[in-house]
Amino acid sequence: MNIASIGEHCVVRINRQFYLLLEIDFTFEAMNRKETIFILLTEQEASALTEASL
Repeated sequence: MNIASIGEHCVVRINRQFYLLLEIDFTFEAMNRKETIFILLTEQEASALTEASL
């Protein structure tokens, strides 16, 4: 049984900083919730993630 799963994700640049945006779906009994998480990345991490997803 999955309680959380990662849906869409992307790397974005906001005010000269890079972020990994993750859309996480939570399902537990009668509760369904969708959250978007911003994770701060270095320029090198953002570049590596972008290249890996091509």
